[in-house]
Amino acid sequence: MTIVVYTKQGCGICQDAKDKLDLMKVPYTVKAYEDILNPHPGWRTDGTVEARAMAALIGDKAPMIVINGAPFEYAAAMKEVKRLKREAAS
Repeated sequence: MTIVVYTKQGCGICQDAKDKLDLMKVPYTVKAYEDILNPHPGWRTDGTVEARAMAALIGDKAPMIVINGAPFEYAAAMKEVKRLKREAAS
């Protein structure tokens, strides 16, 4: 399971998401939500286009949590992580 958490500075819910993933002992990568909003060199090849499209799908809510390439808002992401952990345990 690969997880990327797109966070905003000072976002309490973003910190909660990271804390819950830590409690569940699930590895994840953190990226700044702002990085997908601001133009920068290499945006066409570094995944920014895909991340921006995913953010638009969930209404630009932070945190955006991408699990195995699919975007989720916070509550749905936590349910999906629990489901995937149960599947892996069986």
